[in-house]
Amino acid sequence: MSAIVISWTQLIVLAVVLVAVYVAEGLWFANRMNRRSSTDVKVQNGSHELMRQELNALRKEVQQIKSGLTPVSIGVHHQESAKLTEEPSAYNQAIVLARQGLDPAAVAAGCGISRGEAELIIALYRSTRSS
Repeated sequence: MSAIVISWTQLIVLAVVLVAVYVAEGLWFANRMNRRSSTDVKVQNGSHELMRQELNALRKEVQQIKSGLTPVSIGVHHQESAKLTEEPSAYNQAIVLARQGLDPAAVAAGCGISRGEAELIIALYRSTRSS
């Protein structure tokens, strides 16, 4: 059997070559990561600016919608109250009585509707009143 003999000088040269390859690989990897992170920062800064612009546009749009809805909601409220005074139906009377704070039995008796309907009208009035 023949043995492979490695001298100390060959072993040192091999170790130096391995260390050099390891250092070169580390530098290559660090350089690659540095380029990638600088590209990511540029993309993030650009996307932040785009997001700010979009947010400002959305805020303006919401403000326009709000300003357009205010007169409409006021008009609906006036129409609702006008209907209640024009049409004296049993349900309109029940709404008026519910707004006065009467209990379901009194609302049902005063308007000629069932107690369940009176409870529903009172529940609806309370939910719209609290919001």
